[in-house]
Amino acid sequence: MRRGRPWRRTLVAGLGTAGFAALAQGADPKRVPLYIHSGCTTHVLSAEIAATSKQRRQGLMGRRGLGENEGMLFRYERPQSPQSGFWMFRTQIPLDIAFLDGQGVIVALRSMEPCASASAKECPTYPATVTYRAALEVNRGFFISRDIRGGDVVSLRPGNPHHPCPSEVDG
Repeated sequence: MRRGRPWRRTLVAGLGTAGFAALAQGADPKRVPLYIHSGCTTHVLSAEIAATSKQRRQGLMGRRGLGENEGMLFRYERPQSPQSGFWMFRTQIPLDIAFLDGQGVIVALRSMEPCASASAKECPTYPATVTYRAALEVNRGFFISRDIRGGDVVSLRPGNPHHPCPSEVDG
């Protein structure tokens, strides 16, 4: 059984606009460690940060694979509408996506299928169904195999004094 997470609001200060401003400087997404705090476990993955419009449009299109503990974090300056979402045009990898609020809390999870169509119009979209400020794409099954779910927190920081079990990190 999961315990409450009173630490979650303070844990994700690094996900604020200032925290990502330096990451969006170049044309190519920067790779950084991300920490997903889930119960008493912190999962670590290496993520590319897509913070510019160009980086977000490109996303993971054309990639043939993604490492087991890798992902891409899409960061937005303003809250995104629940009707907005993602598509899989020219994306060859089955993915899971976590939509995050402004504090880094996972507010929705979805699975997305690759779209083999040569026409973007034939590819389905995957709306968030909730307002979000960031989205994290990972390989299909990443979240469920690690028992990561809504309410868990994504952060740029490995630990927090309010974390109920600060010494446990799962790579």
